[in-house]
Parts: sequence; C-alpha cells; structure tokens
Amino acid sequence: SFLLLSFFMPSRRTLGPVVYLLLVFVTCFGEGILDNRQIARQILQERCHGHGASDTDKTLQELGEEAVKGWVELETEFLDTMTNLFFEDANRTLARLLAHIEKLLVQKTPLGFACPVLTAGNIYQAAMVWATSGQHNRARVLLQIGNMFKLQSISQWWGYTESLKAKGLPPASKRFETAMQADYSISLAALAHKLNVPPLSEVKAASEARRRNIEIHSICSYADDPTSNTGVTSELPKMAPRNHQSYADHFGYRYVLHSDLAEGRENMEAHYSKMMVVLRALETSPTIEWLMFIDCDAFFTDFTTSLDALVDTFAPEGSGDQNPVGFSALLNQFEFLFPARELRLLVERCAVVPAPRCRDFRDVCEQESRGSGWAPRREAGGCQKIRRRTKLASAARVSDTD
Repeated sequence: SFLLLSFFMPSRRTLGPVVYLLLVFVTCFGEGILDNRQIARQILQERCHGHGASDTDKTLQELGEEAVKGWVELETEFLDTMTNLFFEDANRTLARLLAHIEKLLVQKTPLGFACPVLTAGNIYQAAMVWATSGQHNRARVLLQIGNMFKLQSISQWWGYTESLKAKGLPPASKRFETAMQADYSISLAALAHKLNVPPLSEVKAASEARRRNIEIHSICSYADDPTSNTGVTSELPKMAPRNHQSYADHFGYRYVLHSDLAEGRENMEAHYSKMMVVLRALETSPTIEWLMFIDCDAFFTDFTTSLDALVDTFAPEGSGDQNPVGFSALLNQFEFLFPARELRLLVERCAVVPAPRCRDFRDVCEQESRGSGWAPRREAGGCQKIRRRTKLASAARVSDTD
C-alpha cells in the first residue's frame, strides 16, 4: 500500500512534510503491515510443516493446538522484538532477546524441539544482533546452541523426505535449508577466528605413534521397528561392523562385535548393555591398555589417524593426564576411548547399578558428580578432565549417522 501510494503521489513537497509523514504512519501501522501475530502463524505454517514438525506428512494442526498456540506467542514476541530493534535502545532489545531465548530453551523447551528449524533460525538472528553489538562470545555460544537444533531439524527433514519417498511422492526439497547451513558455518568460523579460539593440536602421524594394546568394541543389536522411516529391519548391523573391522585391521587393533545383549537387559535398547560389555572385556582381557567403544550407528571416517596417535597427542605417557581422550560432544556423546587400568573401578561400579542409571561412560561421570558414593576420589578426576577435553571430539573424527 505504501509503495503504491508513493508511486501515484504527484510530489512529496506538494503534500507537505507533515501530511506525508502522517500518510506513511497510517499506511504502515494503520493497515497492519506490522501484524506480527498473523506473520508468526504464516512463518510457523511454512517452516514447521514437514521436516520441522514431524517425521511424517503432518499438517501444522497436527502439532497440537497447544504447541501451535505456544509457538505463535513465542514467534510474535520474537518478531516484535526484532521490529523494536529499529526504534528502541539496543540494550533494551538485547534484554528482550535474552528473555525470548530463555523462554525458548528453558521455560518452554518442548516447543523448541517441536520445530527445531525455526528455533535454529531465531537463535541465529539473535546471535547476529549480539555480534553486531560487540558481544562476540555470547553470539558464539548462541550459535553453538542453535547449531544443535539445526542438526536436529536436518534429521527430521531426512525422515520426512524418506517418508515421502516411501509413498511414491516427490521430495519437498532436495537440499536442507542451504542458506541456514551456510550462515551457521560462516558465522561460527568467523567468530572462532575473532575470539582467537586455538585450533586443535596437530595429531601425530600414525607411523610415529607408540604401539599399544588397544581393543575396539561395539554392540549391533536392533529389533525390528515397523514405525521406522528407514525400514522395518535396520541395515546398520550389515554396514557399521564392516567399517569398524576395516579400521581395526588397517591399524592392527582387535575388533570385538557384540550381538547379544547383557543378561537381564535383553528387552532394553542396546546402549543399556554397553557398560556390561566394557566390564566383560576388561575382565577377560587384562592386558588391554586402552579400550574404545563405538556405537553401531557411528563410522570411522579418517583412516589416516590411529587411536595410538590420538593417545600420543592428547594423553602421552608421563604427562599425568591418563584420562579418557575421546568422547564426541557434537552429534553423539557415546563413543569413548579410555585407559583400562586407571578407570576400571569406575566401570565396575557403574555396570552393576540399575540399567536406567548406567547406559554409557557419560553416566559414569554423571553418577559420580551427583555424589552417589560409589566413585572413589582418585578416579573422579577423570570425569572432571574429560569435560575439559571435549575438543578431542573433532580429533577422533568419528561420524554418527543419527
């Protein structure tokens, strides 16, 4: 309306500046160009349909009325805040954005996961506001959080795409949010450079690493699932072990594949047997120096870096840092590589607690940090140090398919 009005006006000077400004105000604000509630609903309908809302072809309404209502409120608030960025003090806008992010991530967390692609988009915009205001560290932290939602939305988009393929329908899109992926990649790299984030230590060459007795263990046991978008029967047990074995053979490690679940945990998912498998390996192979566990949905993607090289680089003998050197903090937190002798007691204690409390090595640290009474002080330090060494996730170069 404003553009049409401006086009047909004979001259701004003929109307006079006051009349012109009045027309602009009435046109822009009186005609509802800033009706953010309606815009919020439209955004929700366009961005949360399909890959953001679910793994099947659901309409916005099938998100649930409460979820739709909650998201409309959140998105309206976000749009209002971004609009006010042009009219109010920057610090006030930053405070509003902080309150919005807190609602999204803390107070109304389920909504964020109901439409992760929109969550990632909003967090990115908020991070850019903080970056332009000079708060680069906060912007980087926000982008790291938003990146998790971006990855979640990629997973849901893929499931949605596969469901369409199964129905013989064309895909909704051949690529996932290309612009968003570029925005996150460019911004995270730029902020890391801006903040002088140190690069990863250069990993030693495999040929220079000291040889150790290292074993690689995995569990591949998947029950048929008729609700799965990738097929009733999982293909991972046919694919992942070949990859694991190839990596182990390449560097001369022993690879042990477990297809049976632990006693008493046969009706649970495989990860509930993980620590029992680790304990059994430590008990039956006392000469193991380091043991790596890799899930069946994870693959080795770097056949030039050995596990010995990782240990030599990040936990060399004599450094006083003989603690776990790898455990992915990006896509998966359940691959780990640890020294057998120093941490065996922790594994023994964890493996005997009820299954829901002990699924993987992360739970070992969580149980210890809660003061459960069964983690000795000496081994407790390993859990503290592993939290500070999450940079090794990238060094390990283990890729997760989930």
